Amino acid sequence: MIITEYVNVKIINHNINHYKNLGYNVKCGNIIEIPTAHLSKGSHIKIQVMCEECKSIKLVKYQDYYNSITNYKYYSCNKCKGKQKKFYKENYGVENVSQLQETKDKKIQKSLEKYGVINVFQSEKIKEKSKITCIEKYGTEYASQSEIILEKSKNTRIDRKLQTSPEKLTELDKYYILSRKITRKNKKILLSNWDGLDYYDNEFIKDNFSLKTNDSNYPTIDHKISVFYGFNNNIPVMEICSIQNLCITKRKHNSSKRIKNDLEYQEYIKNI
Repeated sequence: MIITEYVNVKIINHNINHYKNLGYNVKCGNIIEIPTAHLSKGSHIKIQVMCEECKSIKLVKYQDYYNSITNYKYYSCNKCKGKQKKFYKENYGVENVSQLQETKDKKIQKSLEKYGVINVFQSEKIKEKSKITCIEKYGTEYASQSEIILEKSKNTRIDRKLQTSPEKLTELDKYYILSRKITRKNKKILLSNWDGLDYYDNEFIKDNFSLKTNDSNYPTIDHKISVFYGFNNNIPVMEICSIQNLCITKRKHNSSKRIKNDLEYQEYIKNI
């Protein structure tokens, strides 16, 4: 049950059409007060809601509340989630509404009407659009091919292991963790002495900090002698993360260089 009746929303490119379709006369930058029910289903604005089980009042994202109402027909707090699933299991034989055959049939019908296929991801139009978006964002047709994603996955894996099972950290994991810590400490000095040029192609990229951080041209810190090489060759981590071994380059260079050393990579990019 929603407690918050009205919220203030800032109009941006992402939501302007939603509110115009609801009849609001708005333009980007406007801040308007609207009934909570008029929020878009993906809104991250936090609202007060009451748990249907324990009656406690929680502050949650509207998106989370909407998803709970869509999947379970009512909202319950995290502590009562088990009761919510149990209720659905006892009354409908499934854990949430998306598992009902009726819901599955509706999704299929909607996909057939809109795209002519049973599953939206079977649509050639959607596949092509997805490829174009991925190429623009990562430079590859599929996110799984992106060096940026692979690097993030590695860091996420190490961080998760550090939080949940530190005893399972390998010596390489520990080397990476320490290298990140020392590199962050040296970041300010590195940036203050930087001339704004990409270390590998000499392009001026100081203004590229205005780009999104996942943009392939966003400036990032790279280790000239890679961390992986440093570990395998018993080079002290302090030396690998020293100012002398750090440089600034575009994300796309940093990602594609991976475990290569700077001289190897410079030779590599000459031949591509």
